[in-house]
Amino acid sequence: MLPPALLAHTAAVLSQLAPTKTGGPHGLLRAAGALVGATIPQLGALSAARRPALLRGPRAEALPTAFALESPANGLCCMAGPALVTGAGAALGPAFGMALATALVGAAGWPSPPSAVQHARRQPKPSAGTRAVRCCGRPSRHSSG
Repeated sequence: MLPPALLAHTAAVLSQLAPTKTGGPHGLLRAAGALVGATIPQLGALSAARRPALLRGPRAEALPTAFALESPANGLCCMAGPALVTGAGAALGPAFGMALATALVGAAGWPSPPSAVQHARRQPKPSAGTRAVRCCGRPSRHSSG
């Protein structure tokens, strides 16, 4: 879910930057700006939802510590990120500031390959009385009874 959302947000930013450089109509810029705002992924909520999945089983006791460390990290990003992007935009131009913001959102949200591999290893084994079926292109397990 997150990679398509990040790609949609990047495309929305590009759709706003293109008419900005060519002097497009204000209505088009407003619509593109609304699209940028509508497609930005909520990384804080998504990362908080990932923690319980990553810290299961014997590592579950580390979950409160992970949440305690994540909270100030999110706060720091929410305070420093806009200041960094604004400074870069003021010094190097608004398009650079928007590109930097988009790159930071993409880097923060893109799932790393090791976590995807770890997630695949944690998939539960089918239990007796279940059969694997495909739903929406992905395997799903349903009871046969």
